[in-house]
Amino acid sequence: MGQWAARSVTGICAFNDETAIAVLAGMHEHHLTAPADLAVIGADDIPTARLNIPLTTICFDLHEVVRRRTEAILASLVGSKPRTTPAWINPQVIQRSST
Repeated sequence: MGQWAARSVTGICAFNDETAIAVLAGMHEHHLTAPADLAVIGADDIPTARLNIPLTTICFDLHEVVRRRTEAILASLVGSKPRTTPAWINPQVIQRSST
């Protein structure tokens, strides 16, 4: 933790909630707490993100993301443009006690 603090690192944004939960577990093993020592945020709002140390996360409709991405791939395979742009994802921050 000393090196992070010396470099003014105050938080971690993990690839997904599973990775963020692993970060929280590692912090626990080193007697560190979130958010006092390091804020932690994940992405995808899985059910376990609400347990133990409730994890702040970024929520989005994964089924809609997959549906639209599939539509874009299929459109490119037949030589046409997809109907939507990436702006429709509409992510939302779910504030919990890890930040």
